Amino acid sequence: MSRPNPFRQKYVCFGCTYSSYSKHTLLNHMRKHTDEDLERDMQLAINQQISKEIYARLTRLQMKLDMIAQAICKEEGSTEAFAPANDLESFLERDQSMSGNSGFDRVKNSLNNIGGDRVRIFVFNSLRQILSDEVAVLYSLSGKVSAGYPVVKRKFADTNQFKALMKCCNQRFPESNVQEVRSAVSDWLNQAKTRLERKRHEEQ
Repeated sequence: MSRPNPFRQKYVCFGCTYSSYSKHTLLNHMRKHTDEDLERDMQLAINQQISKEIYARLTRLQMKLDMIAQAICKEEGSTEAFAPANDLESFLERDQSMSGNSGFDRVKNSLNNIGGDRVRIFVFNSLRQILSDEVAVLYSLSGKVSAGYPVVKRKFADTNQFKALMKCCNQRFPESNVQEVRSAVSDWLNQAKTRLERKRHEEQ
């Protein structure tokens, strides 16, 4: 900061244009900046803690909802579709078992027991029951390939489980359109990596 009056502006603040002849006056002024920084850091820490608590509560709530859904499905004699596939092999095996009408209908009927009053919420809840995040990161809606490299992302839209989900959405939300469902599926799959990183961070 420039000092038009070297006598009156002997000491200047590093954080603003304030200046003073007295060193003690300047120190008292500078404490305002440090107090503001401290208050901001404390508020940030509080917000982060609140976010962790909210995420933990949502996780516990989701676990309870999953248990309720599994109990409903068990009463109807179809628990398989409510167990999220935790590895690619399990996911592919179930998808293959849906090639016949009975297997396809069993999964579709199980998905119909999942809650959700809007298309996007229903799709997200259904996908959580179909596959884990560890499997979801291997998929995108349309798949991704790169020249000279193996498949980067598998195509979820080609799976029988996606087709069953589409049929459920058409039945439960006749006013919805295909693009709305596809968009929700794509968003959920794309967010799988972020969810995994967040879970690992919460476990640390």
